[in-house]
Amino acid sequence: MAGGACAEDAAWCEQQWVAQEVLPKGYEAESPDANVDRWQALAAKCQGTGAYEARLAFAYVGAGKYQKARQILAQMKPGDSRYAYLVDLVSIDVDASDVADQPAPSSDALASIDERYSAHLNGSYSDATIEDSVDALISYGSFKSAIGQFDNAVTLLELAERIRKPARDKLALNRNLAVDYAALGRFEDAESAALRALRLSPIVMTSPKFVYAFARSQASLGKRTEATSSMEKLAELRPDVARSPEFRETTEFLRHAAQTVRKQ
Repeated sequence: MAGGACAEDAAWCEQQWVAQEVLPKGYEAESPDANVDRWQALAAKCQGTGAYEARLAFAYVGAGKYQKARQILAQMKPGDSRYAYLVDLVSIDVDASDVADQPAPSSDALASIDERYSAHLNGSYSDATIEDSVDALISYGSFKSAIGQFDNAVTLLELAERIRKPARDKLALNRNLAVDYAALGRFEDAESAALRALRLSPIVMTSPKFVYAFARSQASLGKRTEATSSMEKLAELRPDVARSPEFRETTEFLRHAAQTVRKQ
């Protein structure tokens, strides 16, 4: 890693990570490579800060370019900056994303990622730096969501939501909370999280898991018309999933929920 960047540069560069986040205003997602390009444009001022290299690796992970992320990490020296915790976190994230992309990841691989996230949270932060854990809480909570551990996911994501430090991925946080709450039958909480996600960006309506959770919550709260509209929007935006078993199951759930509400 190049040297010479001052602490003021490092702090400024780290602030740009959140400032550069682009949330779609419509239903079209931008290319993940655009995030890499925006971040690389800061290299002249930010290269060598530690935070810059770690965030560049995060950008490559988001673009699905795991080998690129690993190349960045391989050039860094562990513990050589105030932002060493970010280097540790992205090294976990790249492996977690790689494992998640596999059609049937092994239980050992999932357990290893789980242990690494837990060790990171328990060992990387002090009382003075606890707000820096927001990225880790979102990442770990999202991982727990992906493997179906909804109670644990909610605990982690709710902690992240309460931290005041600005962070990226608040859209993912609320999207996943909506899914997790619905899976736990906490439909009012699920609807609230879904509405927070929608206020951030309508792009979440292209996510089948999100829409199924949102529609189930709406129907369970007696909002049949809204639930039907949510499913119709998903079918419009994602005709490829409109004939899937999950789509049919959710539609049947809505029908049953409507009957239950009428009998009450």
